[in-house]
Parts: sequence; C-alpha cells; structure tokens
Amino acid sequence: MAKKFFDIFPVVNSAGKSSTPPGFVEKSRKKQVCSDHDLHFVASGRGILIVDDTEYHLEKGDTLLVYPGEDFDSYTEGKDDFVRYFIHFDFYNTKVSKKRTPILPNVEKWPRIVHLKGDIEVRAICSAIVYYMHNKSEASSIITSGELKALLGLILNAHLNTKDALQFRRIKSYKNIIKAGKFIRTNYQRYITLQDMAEEANLSETYFGNIFKKITGKSPIDYLTSTRINQAKRLLIETDYNISEISSLVGYEDSHYFSYIFKQKEGISPSEFLAYLSETG
Repeated sequence: MAKKFFDIFPVVNSAGKSSTPPGFVEKSRKKQVCSDHDLHFVASGRGILIVDDTEYHLEKGDTLLVYPGEDFDSYTEGKDDFVRYFIHFDFYNTKVSKKRTPILPNVEKWPRIVHLKGDIEVRAICSAIVYYMHNKSEASSIITSGELKALLGLILNAHLNTKDALQFRRIKSYKNIIKAGKFIRTNYQRYITLQDMAEEANLSETYFGNIFKKITGKSPIDYLTSTRINQAKRLLIETDYNISEISSLVGYEDSHYFSYIFKQKEGISPSEFLAYLSETG
C-alpha cells in the first residue's frame, strides 16, 4: 500500500518570485483562500507567513506549504528583503484527486514546513519552474512537472532524513561516513577517487560504497558529482566567472565534459542555466 504514495503526478498551475522590503506587510481586506497547494521557498531574508491565523517564522532555506482551502498573509522580519519563490500546484493531475494532499506511509499529512540545506540547488529548480511558466513552449508543462517532482522529492527526503537521523547514528560506521562526506566537500575541486574516499573513511571500497549510499542516499561518486554541480550553480549565480573557469574550479579540467555532466544532472546546459537565471532575476 505504501508504494501508492509515490505515484504522484504534480502539475504546476502558476509560479513566481516575490521580494518584499523590510517592514512590508501584505494584508488584504478580504482573506484570500488558496484554491490549490501553494509552496513557498525562502531564497533570502526572514519573514512571517500567516496561515489561517497561525504565524510561521521563516528564514533562508525554509519551505512552507499552504493547503487548499487555507488563507495566508505575509510580512518581512529583519533588516533584509524577504525573497521567496511561490509555486501553485496540484499533486495529482486528475479530476478526482486534483486537490488531494498525499498522506505519508506513517499516516502523516505532507509536511507543512521543511528546511532544505541545499538552497542553491532548490533556487535553481524554482528559477527553472518560474522561467518555463513565463516562457511557455510545447515542452513547458513536462519540464515544470519534472522540476516540481524533483523539488518535492528533496522536501520529502529532508523531512524523512531528519526523522531518521537518530537511527543512522546507531550505525557503527556513521562517523566514518560523515568524515568521508566532509572530505568530499573539502576536496571536490581536485581529482579524487573512490579509493581515496574509502581510505579517508578507513573502510573497504565495497563496504564504504554500500554504507555511504545507505546513509546519504547517494553513491560516493554521485555525491561528489552533486557537490561539484551544486558548487558550479553557486558560482554561476553569484560570480562573473565564465563556464570554462567554473569548470576548472569545481574539479573538471575538460569544460566540454563539465557541460555534459551538468546537462545530464540538470537537464539543461550551463549556458542555458545562466539564461533563465537572467530572466528570473
């Protein structure tokens, strides 16, 4: 029965990006009732969303889901602009289940608030959804649905991993894997092999590969690749380095191979990534 939970077919209805200055209060004379699911991701700053008269204090990396039938207002908190992406969507693309919210296998409702550490990756996904919703093509609905499903997967994974953290700590080699993960994040810019990672964890390559994936959800090589691509996206967003320079900075001497891996992971090339970032600000 649990498998049915994962059979979601998300469809994006609308999406956008909001930036409100300090002290801004978004209050409507009439309460606006949400007709679908409204997912908010905080890209920077701090703010408060009020859902059905309950205040939720949010900061960079937080996601909040407004369920159908609920209303909300918002205002900033702190000295910086409160910047957030919002995505109106349905989990299921059928008339019968259109407004239904998935129930997790443990009988919990889809989580209200989840904090995502990989905010650069999430910003890229949200930017892609906003871009394709405003620059529609024949493939836009397929692309936005795929991006949204990836985002929902990140949210669910973060929610479940938080709950499973204590269980992972009981694994004998947990500290070794955490050490190896730190080694990868510190040394992603240079050439490192599976053997290097396993030696850092003081484990055999086979056991290391198996236990690493069990704890992190990714193979060591995939974790390394994801680290490199996420850092590349950060550099593309925050610096003026060209693609060749960024390729070298994240551990790929061959910029063509870097572009190939980037597109394999993200579905678009680094240059296309830059293009839709400029479109969405």
